[in-house]
Amino acid sequence: MNQTKPKPWPLTTHGEVDLFKPVPFGTDQRGRSVSVLLMFSNVLIGAMPRFGKTFALRVLLLACALDPTAQLRIFELKGTGDLSPMEGCAHRYASGADDTTLEQAMESLREIYTELDTRAKRIRELPRELCPENKVTPQLSARRDLGLFPIVLAVDECQELFSHPDFKDEADRLATGIIKRGPAMGIILILATQRPDAKSLPTGVSANVGTRFCLRVMGQTENDMVLGTSAYKNGIRAITFTQKDKGIGYLVGAGDEAQ
Repeated sequence: MNQTKPKPWPLTTHGEVDLFKPVPFGTDQRGRSVSVLLMFSNVLIGAMPRFGKTFALRVLLLACALDPTAQLRIFELKGTGDLSPMEGCAHRYASGADDTTLEQAMESLREIYTELDTRAKRIRELPRELCPENKVTPQLSARRDLGLFPIVLAVDECQELFSHPDFKDEADRLATGIIKRGPAMGIILILATQRPDAKSLPTGVSANVGTRFCLRVMGQTENDMVLGTSAYKNGIRAITFTQKDKGIGYLVGAGDEAQ
């Protein structure tokens, strides 16, 4: 794969996205298109530095930006502006590793956590024929009067939040709540980290994410923090990627088997 020229992303020049349907993400080792359903799931992307983590995140966010109904909240906590192309279409955007930027990210986590109860009440009060499964549908999402449009919260270098002495406990509680309850309510959380260890990625977060993408990491612990418990034991090993394998990773949760 590292000797094959990547195929152009299908949405590079034109197209519109419906987040209730799979969006193109990449290709597998046979050159077949691989898509990811973001709605009703959450995403965790992990890798050591310089192996494509932010590029992978950017692909998903570009797809989200092509859904005209979606609200994007994007926080890039490295501070280099890697996600700055998204600023113009984001409801909230901030870049930096300083406490001011971290506090802005925390504010969005708090707002979305509160939104969980607001949306739950709204869904609960809808007639059964409109919401038979008690979750957001494309039809309900399209009704702006209900306020059930997709919300995408992305945090790059999320370890800055989860290891911060003042924010870590609250960030863990809020993110875990959003991951567990948000998917049914049209809320998608996308986290990316270059330090996928127990200190930087709380168990409540890593254990409940539905879709995982792991590029090169250096150890079994980091591998399983991103791909799930026993992934290494089951032969899904992102530690086997080498210096030449930038942009190549294991995707778990988007299909029946790891890709």
